Amino acid sequence: MLVSFVGFWFTSASLAYAQEAEVPAPAEDAQSASMESPKGCFPACRHGYVCHPDTQACVSLCNPPCADWEACSDAAECVAQSEVTAKPDSENGDRRFRFVVLGRFGFGGTSRVNLTEPLDFTDVTTIEGKPGATLGFDLRFEKPVSKYVTVGGLISNYWLRPQRSSNSFVDLRAIDPNEYALDISPFVKPRYPFRAGSREAELYLFVYVGGSLLMHDYFTDLSLNPITTARGGFNFGVGPGFQVFLARSVALVFEVGYAYSWFKLSDDFVKSSRVGQATLRFGFAFAF
Repeated sequence: MLVSFVGFWFTSASLAYAQEAEVPAPAEDAQSASMESPKGCFPACRHGYVCHPDTQACVSLCNPPCADWEACSDAAECVAQSEVTAKPDSENGDRRFRFVVLGRFGFGGTSRVNLTEPLDFTDVTTIEGKPGATLGFDLRFEKPVSKYVTVGGLISNYWLRPQRSSNSFVDLRAIDPNEYALDISPFVKPRYPFRAGSREAELYLFVYVGGSLLMHDYFTDLSLNPITTARGGFNFGVGPGFQVFLARSVALVFEVGYAYSWFKLSDDFVKSSRVGQATLRFGFAFAF
């Protein structure tokens, strides 16, 4: 009886030990799980590449691969490197700093001169006329502060040219000289960025107000030989504009609008003058 009990106990212990040996240790399970390959590429593939589902490696969208001087577009086509632009953040838009160079052309409009004293034998103290073409250029520095707003400053140089159809001597001499003006103004541009095909584009409204400096031909009542002096004033302008990026960092800019300038002259003939004209500006913006 005792021998049978001992045999039974020995057999049960052997079976229990065998079952425990077949169960893998928790540490081995964790190690096996950690060696499994994760799904997807990490970090994410850069622009123009996709993650291969089998090899978990980034491969070009274009097959066969593009040449060294080309890049793969979103349409899986090989194009020149300059034609591929990075997509802006959908929430913030393109916020790169921009330097803008524009030609300025003014046309039409009216000019008004307030005389220091009435003309001889008349009570006329104000003379109105039509200015000639205004030629010049703008330099601008701007930074988008949100997706829909850009702020900056401009330096605008231009020449006020006479329209030689003036009828009187005073018109020709005091109102319509060739004079050089300089505007320095802060500005704000409400804007709407969008994609025009594969290119980044932007519609905006340009609004500025600032100070002006006029190099004025000063006449005295003793001499008709002018003395060039600097005179101050103010300016403002408004107008819609459009720009489209031709390459990653270069955009074509086109604007139409209205510009107004007022100057305090205070010489022996003229007290002040003002000019308002339609404007056309066009040139290039460089983004950094």
